[in-house]
Formats: sequence, C-alpha cells, structure tokens
Amino acid sequence: MKISKPAYMVLLVVGLVFVFLGLSNIGISIFWDFSDLENLLVGSLLIIIGLITLRIRYTFKKRG
Repeated sequence: MKISKPAYMVLLVVGLVFVFLGLSNIGISIFWDFSDLENLLVGSLLIIIGLITLRIRYTFKKRG
C-alpha cells in the first residue's frame, strides 16, 4: 500500500513537534528547575516518541 505525500508530511511534522517539545521540556527542567526529575523523564519520553515517529516515516518512505 502506497502512502500519499501529505501522510509523509504529517509524520514529519508530528515527529519534529514531539522532538521540539521534548527538548524544550528538558531545557526548562535543566535551566529553571533542575531538581525536577519528572520533567527530564517526560522530555526524554517525548524525544523518544518523536524519534520513533521520524524512524517510521523514514522506513515507509524507503519502502516507497
């Protein structure tokens, strides 16, 4: 089954949004409230979700 070009763009945008949210969450946690381990874990989880989404997009695009 071939995926359309807008679907690739949606996966790209979703992946990048999750990565950006994770990085900003970790940045806030480090620079404003370093003692909050929960923000670091949530930021790491968001980055992992974003990277998985980008990897899925790459795999689908490679199969083409």
